[in-house]
Amino acid sequence: MLYKGITFFIVLPVLVVVAGMYPPPDSPRWPTKRTAENTEYAEDLRFFSAISAGSAVNAMELILKFEDRFDSLFQYHSEQLGADWLMAKAIGKKESSFRSRAVSNCGAQSVMQLMPATDRDIDGVVDGFNVDRNIHNGIFYYQEQYKHFPEIPDQSERIKFALASYNAGRGNINKAIKLAQRQLIREESKARGVPITTIKLSQSKEWQTWDYVAQFLPQVTGPKHSAQTINYVPSVLGYYHEYKTTAEATT
Repeated sequence: MLYKGITFFIVLPVLVVVAGMYPPPDSPRWPTKRTAENTEYAEDLRFFSAISAGSAVNAMELILKFEDRFDSLFQYHSEQLGADWLMAKAIGKKESSFRSRAVSNCGAQSVMQLMPATDRDIDGVVDGFNVDRNIHNGIFYYQEQYKHFPEIPDQSERIKFALASYNAGRGNINKAIKLAQRQLIREESKARGVPITTIKLSQSKEWQTWDYVAQFLPQVTGPKHSAQTINYVPSVLGYYHEYKTTAEATT
């Protein structure tokens, strides 16, 4: 009895915090499309029922499922756009921890943390906190970043460049690539004792790897923002591999 009492008082503060993340069951913030696959409504009702009943076990179960509440949207839109839904989910985890009302200091919004201008460029509308459209547009935006790096032949490296671009903007990543290329040309020119103009970029492939290019990002976005991006890439990939391992273990 004492154990159950201690467990309740430990879990209750966590429940209160998480409850603040949930809208009322009839809120328009919940996705209304593909309700046959979505479990948000049911989980929301069960969540508040668990709190009112004081059931620590059931409530904790719902906390653990919080990350999965938008899976059907990630799956649906990824299938429509030809993306890996687990990668899309990993981006959502890193961007907002799946908080539909999240707003960054610079104004990025919702689960996929899209800037209003980027959101408008994708479909002509600022969807704001519409989770369904935000996830769709976030996946679309990531796919666009991937498509715009045809000069990176290795798929795993290209994914890293796409993720970095999602975080820092493709223009900034392209500038870092240019700096990396120039550095390699200078090094090759010095090593061979020949003019820079005689060096062909194709002789070096290091600039096609994210780890090498990342070294030049501070010159583009500054120490603080570049550190954020450099951390962003392995963080998203870590979530991705975690989700993938879990998915493979359950199939």
